[in-house]
This record gives sequence, C-alpha cells and structure tokens, in this order.
Amino acid sequence: LLGSYTRNNPMSESEISTVFDYFREGGASAVGEDAYQGAGNFIHKWRNAEWITEFPLIDTSNGTSFYGTWRNCTNLARFPLIDTSNATDLTLAWYQCLSLSSFPLLDTSKVTTFTQAWNGCGNLSSFPALNTSVATTFVNTWQNCASLSSFPLIDSGNVTNFAQAWPGCASLSSFPLIDTSQGTNFFGTWGG
Repeated sequence: LLGSYTRNNPMSESEISTVFDYFREGGASAVGEDAYQGAGNFIHKWRNAEWITEFPLIDTSNGTSFYGTWRNCTNLARFPLIDTSNATDLTLAWYQCLSLSSFPLLDTSKVTTFTQAWNGCGNLSSFPALNTSVATTFVNTWQNCASLSSFPLIDSGNVTNFAQAWPGCASLSSFPLIDTSQGTNFFGTWGG
C-alpha cells in the first residue's frame, strides 16, 4: 500500500483520476507483483501495519531506502525474498516485527546502514549469512532478538560502530569470530 485516500461522499471521475495520478507519481502501479515497479523510496510504507501476517512478493528492485518500512508490523510472520539489490539503508526496516521466526537471504551487498534493522525481532531463531561487506554500522541491529540460537559469520570488516548490536540475544550460546578491526564504538555490543 503506497497510500490511501478516504472520503465520506462519492468522487467524480475527474477526482478519482487525480488521486490515481498522485499515487502513480509516487511509484505505484497496478496491484500485484509489479505494484511498486520503479519505486525507489520505501520509507515507512507499511509502518505499524499490524494486520499484515505475510508480506506479498512485490517489485522492490529500484528500492534504495527501506527506512522503517515494516517497523512495528508485529504480526508479520512470513517475509518473501524481495529484490533489495539496490538497497543502501535498512535502518529500522523490520524493527519490532515480533512474529518473524526466520528471514530470507536478501541481497544486501550495497547496504551500509543496518541500524536497528531487526531490533526487537524476538521470535527470530536463525539468521542468514547476509552480505554485509560494505556495512559501516551495526548499531542496535539485532538487539533483543532473544530467540536467536546461532549467528552466522558475516563480513564486518568495514563496520566502525558496533554499539549495542547484540544485547538481549539471550539464546546465543556461541558467537563467530567476526572482524572488528575497524571498530571504534563497542558500547554494550553484546550487552551489560
């Protein structure tokens, strides 16, 4: 859903056309897999959409910013393998998606900012080995992912900020030897 328009009385054909034109200019198209073809900005698109339990496969191939896109979608349990090949920012993207138990191996090869991306996803029990080779910040990224029992070896060679990346991940019994050589901020990285 790119947006909605609510009105208490009927609209003329001209008014309907104006509303459709407005949404098309924002990147919307027909409902379905191609519904967002051409859209580059997905900032807060489905924020607080608690009614979503399974997200549909849509065209996100031009998306660069997914800032807060599914934030607080607390009932979102299934997430598809969307095209994130052009994404650079995943800040708060799945923040507090409490019902997610697994996550697909998305293309994150251009993402530099993962700040709070999965913070509070307390039902996630596993996590894929995403391409994080250009990432520079993991601030609060997996904080309070309490059900994570394992974590993959990810490329963190360019990350400078690891502040509070994994506190509250109480089910982790081991952790891979990630590259922290560029790190300058380790405040609360694994908790108290």
